[in-house]
Amino acid sequence: MDRSFLLNPKVVAASRQFVCIRLSTYESESEAEYLKSIYVGRSGDLENTTFALLEPNGRKTLSRPGRGPYAFRSASQLADQMDTIAKDYPGSQSAKYQDPQPPVMDRVDLALNVAACENLPLLITCAETDEDLKQLNQALAAHVWNDDLAGQFVFATTRNQADLKPLNGSTKNSGILVVDPGPYGITGRVQHEFAGVDETLSAKLLQFVTRLPPKTKDRSEHRHYGLQLGLDWETVIPETDPRSIRAKARTRGRD
Repeated sequence: MDRSFLLNPKVVAASRQFVCIRLSTYESESEAEYLKSIYVGRSGDLENTTFALLEPNGRKTLSRPGRGPYAFRSASQLADQMDTIAKDYPGSQSAKYQDPQPPVMDRVDLALNVAACENLPLLITCAETDEDLKQLNQALAAHVWNDDLAGQFVFATTRNQADLKPLNGSTKNSGILVVDPGPYGITGRVQHEFAGVDETLSAKLLQFVTRLPPKTKDRSEHRHYGLQLGLDWETVIPETDPRSIRAKARTRGRD
């Protein structure tokens, strides 16, 4: 959502009572169909930044769905409504942070792009076999699902070493990589490598995110330089958001 809604401390606190899902609008046909079942705009097709609060079954909406920036007047209003809704769905306290693995993106290149967009570091697990990768992700989950680290990383996982080619500084074929994404999410630099999970991992990751300098981007300048560099992200399915399409056309026209 725009206007730093999701970085607002009240919203972050309220979100601890929800299962939060960040979908990739045009990167999955199945996700696109699901999003269209929740909201379509005047265009009659899928638009960017769809936002809704849903019942646990993921079908019935508990707030008016819409484009993120326009769903609520302010971040405080969003947080207040989330707190009100959460009282009706107390959930299971024993299930807190009990997911079997971190919320990984479908692909490493997509995760790298999302991390750049969100100004977050990327954490990649890699191994040579499916079983090793499963065990690594399960072990990692216990160290990143906590109040200090939840929401501090974008996650990806892979067995394919070719997925790591855009990364500079990688020396390991398996383990955990902590990556600083490039400004446009097509390259990244490995900041830390861990051979596996041990009892010190949580503290080391927390130290890393605590020392990260804040990142900011000017949207107009970012687009301008991206066009100058000839960069353009091709989505899995065609983009259908009229506003985004018009904005890109205007930017290209100015440059």
